[in-house]
Amino acid sequence: MAKLISYVCTRCGGVLNIDSDQKILDCPFCGTMVNLVEYHRKDILSQAELCLKRMEYKSAYERYKELYDKNPKSFEALLGLVLCAGKIPDKKDLVYPKKLIRHDLDKARAVLAQHAEDCSGYEYFEHLGTVLNLCVEYRKLIEERDYNADLTRTRLRNLANKQYGNPDLALKGIASCDRQNADLLNQNIKELERELRLNCAKLKMTEPKPEEQVVYSSSINKADVNPDAESISNINCIKCGGQLLIDAKRSLCECGFCGVAYGTSLFWGEPNKKAKEALVKQEFSEAYQRYSYMLMLDPHNFEALRGSVLSSAKWSCIKVEDDISNFWVNNLRSRIECALEKALDSDKPYFEELIEMADTYRLILTEDNKLKPLERQRKDLLYRRDHIVVDYNPGEENKPALYAHKTISDSIADIEKQIDKITIDRNKYVDKVREICRRIQEMDRQWMAGKTQNKY
Repeated sequence: MAKLISYVCTRCGGVLNIDSDQKILDCPFCGTMVNLVEYHRKDILSQAELCLKRMEYKSAYERYKELYDKNPKSFEALLGLVLCAGKIPDKKDLVYPKKLIRHDLDKARAVLAQHAEDCSGYEYFEHLGTVLNLCVEYRKLIEERDYNADLTRTRLRNLANKQYGNPDLALKGIASCDRQNADLLNQNIKELERELRLNCAKLKMTEPKPEEQVVYSSSINKADVNPDAESISNINCIKCGGQLLIDAKRSLCECGFCGVAYGTSLFWGEPNKKAKEALVKQEFSEAYQRYSYMLMLDPHNFEALRGSVLSSAKWSCIKVEDDISNFWVNNLRSRIECALEKALDSDKPYFEELIEMADTYRLILTEDNKLKPLERQRKDLLYRRDHIVVDYNPGEENKPALYAHKTISDSIADIEKQIDKITIDRNKYVDKVREICRRIQEMDRQWMAGKTQNKY
């Protein structure tokens, strides 16, 4: 899914909001030539390297794949895909065979073979393929040596548990066999280690310098930009409310009042689909931004209003929330009020139900605030009752201790009655939230059914 990107022109300070897959030829304000992919390449690369070091290989792969899709000849992207496939957290491991053999070399070799055509422009990848192949052989020899050592230990244990006519002779036979195997394997391992050192040195030497790597071209012909693009006005800027000028040929919407521009893919194409994908992936901040852009085009769009509420609650769908706070409730209610104000009359009942839900959550918080001091007090009294220390006369009955124990127990009982009463009230509000949630979910189902019918 395309990510939302906001950048500031290094020359004039103009702000531009676009999708990551949209290419902008120049700054809409001062005409500075910009290649968006190159502009963000370093940021994406640093994020990928950080994910790799944290061994978050799936996230690292997504970022390297994004770089690769933009430019299949990118050295960093190709190397990153190999590292992710082999689950190698640091490219430095590639020149240390004893570290490298711990990783998934077969998958790394498979990715290298898959992108052989793209890698052909770099001598580095030829040596990397050789190193990976040698490391696979090296690992097999190490495993064989360890297996033979285990086998020898097993035979020695069996020798101790059995009766032999001449145990010394049997022991010599085992030792002789072990020595022959070990000598042969050690010799092969040493030869392979020498070959690996040579190829690892070549790998280091052939790693291209940044200026030698194939990067994204930032040279754009100004003649390719049409300065006479027609513009229309029908979208209000989310920042200042001014009308945006839509330049279809340059795929830009420019605000002449506050100095902000937007990519047209934020409004046309599949903005709703991108917003829903962000919501499902729990990227709530991005989902809210996308729904906000949809509302710039249509301030009464029910789906965008509903999505903005969901993203504020950090929900992918309407549900009963257990972990609530004053900030969460206030933020949710504020967003619902904005949606209710903009909604069409036919859609208002939906948001009125959400208002009632937010108000009920506020009542739950009120009961929670009553419970917390009582629970702390009960905990303190329980501790005091279990640790009563009273001096008394050995010749008399321990009346002071018994009296103290009874007094504290009575206090605990009184507090528990208060807690039970508040808990009952709280549970009523929780049940009310569940009932409201059920009604809203039913409205969602009816809305989806109506949307499907209209589609066909």
